[in-house]
Amino acid sequence: MLEGARFLREAATAGAAIELLVTTVHDRDELADLEAVAQRAVVVSEREFKRLSVSGLERGALGVLQRRVRATAELAGSVAVVALDGVQDPGNVGTLVRSAAALSDSVGVVLGPGCADPFGPKAARAAAGALERVVLSEVDELGVALSELRSRGFRLVGLDPSAPRRLVRATSPEVLVVGSEGRGVSAALSEVLDDRRALVVPPRLESLNAAVAGALALWVSLGLGEPAADEELA
Repeated sequence: MLEGARFLREAATAGAAIELLVTTVHDRDELADLEAVAQRAVVVSEREFKRLSVSGLERGALGVLQRRVRATAELAGSVAVVALDGVQDPGNVGTLVRSAAALSDSVGVVLGPGCADPFGPKAARAAAGALERVVLSEVDELGVALSELRSRGFRLVGLDPSAPRRLVRATSPEVLVVGSEGRGVSAALSEVLDDRRALVVPPRLESLNAAVAGALALWVSLGLGEPAADEELA
């Protein structure tokens, strides 16, 4: 379920199938474009709308979208992949998906066991319509999925604040493994990784929020940074 007309429009533009659209009578006219693409639309009272809303909204739009999960093999064409290892906070999961979509048109996300549901209401809201813009794969065994990606040419790099070397721009496709804030990348994946790298942060910080760390790691790995000259964006 996704809340908010703007997010629903972004998801629809990216190809999402809106199976059900819920609005109130006061908002129906303004949401005619969403109603036109939804498979089904219903109008409820503001009291009913608020009961359905996870955020407690009294008006606006709620949408039930078709869940789209891809096979790990579909990540093969990505320039980079973010692998989530036990990231349980839905806000972090959704924010990482949104960051991946924002930084590149070709970044995939794979979620291992113990991760928050990326399609849950809180994660979907944090993703802000970006769930349709990335190749998203959920797997039962993350180690197996990572080994498959290695066989397809990816280098497996775990984010570890205690690693002796810093993360640098990738020269080949990388999988950036992000662990939970509490324990980091699990010991079970240690034998699978090709390398561990640290983001350089002030020493007063023990670690970064998982979503922030993942976004910064992508920024570094993809070689994004200050442009060589003052140039106008397309």
